[in-house]
Amino acid sequence: MMSAANRLFSYFPLILTAASFAALGVFSAWPSGWSALLLVFVLYLLPPMILRIVYRWARLKHGVTANVAFVRVLYISKPLASRKRSSDVA
Repeated sequence: MMSAANRLFSYFPLILTAASFAALGVFSAWPSGWSALLLVFVLYLLPPMILRIVYRWARLKHGVTANVAFVRVLYISKPLASRKRSSDVA
């Protein structure tokens, strides 16, 4: 089950896209140096700042996670004959 903070972080690309369009809308409505600076801030400075805050709050753990191990088990359990090889593709 995802916590509220993790669910909010899963919408990170959507929120940044909406913020970028909002900053572009501000720039198109009131073109000035400040609105251009707002657009540059939202596109180039806001994403690394947010990611640094999130990574300080919830650090990534080293090692194999359960999801990766599950995918690996599914891949290994699949019969070798049914796998497509790059040499088989014409």
